[in-house]
Amino acid sequence: MEFLHHGQFAEAKWEPAEMPLAYDSAPTLVDNLGRSDVPGLMEMIYDVRRSTPVAQFASKFRSRRTPVAGSLGRQLLAVYRRYRGDGALVGES
Repeated sequence: MEFLHHGQFAEAKWEPAEMPLAYDSAPTLVDNLGRSDVPGLMEMIYDVRRSTPVAQFASKFRSRRTPVAGSLGRQLLAVYRRYRGDGALVGES
């Protein structure tokens, strides 16, 4: 993985680029039953005033322009790597 620095922000790039995980084998970020493979996301949206967890997530991240906190970013990458390492299917390009 390579990091490109853009002032205060960094962009993670994989070489060679990987296809995204297929929907059926990707981790669940948030569902309407309050489940998530990334518990930090549920903690981050608990106070958003929307009727469902998915709506809370969408509201919180729809126009987000700031990076997620370091611990949540590490958690997201760890979950992605675990699913990728477990042989999750990749999507079509």
